[in-house]
Amino acid sequence: MLAAARAFSLIFLGRWNEALVIVQDALAEGPPPLYAAYLRLAAADIARCRGETSHFESLMRRLTEFARHTLRATEANAGLALQRIAWALDQGDADSADRILGEHLTPPTAWPAHHLLRLAVLGARVQRVRRAGAPRNRQVAREVTDRIAQLCRIVDTVHTATPTLDAHRLTFHTTATPDSLPAWDQAATAWRDLGNRHETAVVLTDAAATALATNNRPGARSRLREARTIATDLSAIPLLTRIDDLTARGRLDKATTTPASNPFNLTNRELDVLRLLTLGRSNPQIAEDLFIAPTTVATHVARILTKLNVTTRTEAAAQAHQANLFTTPQ
Repeated sequence: MLAAARAFSLIFLGRWNEALVIVQDALAEGPPPLYAAYLRLAAADIARCRGETSHFESLMRRLTEFARHTLRATEANAGLALQRIAWALDQGDADSADRILGEHLTPPTAWPAHHLLRLAVLGARVQRVRRAGAPRNRQVAREVTDRIAQLCRIVDTVHTATPTLDAHRLTFHTTATPDSLPAWDQAATAWRDLGNRHETAVVLTDAAATALATNNRPGARSRLREARTIATDLSAIPLLTRIDDLTARGRLDKATTTPASNPFNLTNRELDVLRLLTLGRSNPQIAEDLFIAPTTVATHVARILTKLNVTTRTEAAAQAHQANLFTTPQ
């Protein structure tokens, strides 16, 4: 088991290529099934974080088959469950992630403390995505509140205190509670001090989203800059994709600050709003996408209607299509 322990330590520190060499060498020796499962879990974690879909799915099939016939391998099964939740979340399927999470909200007492807290952090991230995806849905709001309460109870069962467990706790409470930029920065600092580069970048990206929501564009830009450097070095493609998405939605790319050129003299921000309007988005949905207030969206929409010389959103969308304002698929 020494090779697996070394591999996970290297993964924690962001030394993924070194970890993969250890995993491959150890698997080549034909280890016992349980030992091989831990090695494949390490490889699966890297494959998921790098967006290597086919390799990840291949590893997960073998791990699932192992779990089906080895019920007492509690720690390995815990790692498998965490990978399934994280993968569903990475794929943008928060409902599936929540369903898998629900299967493990009463984990066996043999789950290690770091797995319990990682489950809580993943669960909080799932609920954050669900809440953002349906901000006005009361049923979802109630379900999210109930889930967070269940996750809090799991966190409360872990009484051990280590720097890593404390970083998990900080991240959980920051993710599960109303946005606070200082709290996000505290969590990022905890992971940075531990040398966990990927988790640092993930938390910095979440912090940037919070900064954008409060119109703190310089704060968002600086945090995404550090996150991008880490994600690029790790080849963490899913995280890079998310960083790019936030950069585009927040208009943080300096190249986008040039004046817009269109026959209606719409500003860049008005074009952003009109693009989403043509997709049928409501004002609250547009506000969520662009990190601005719904009242600001309403002001932009009013100006757009005036500039396009129309009176309804439907007419504005039709005018935009007729003028070929958005030639790329949205």
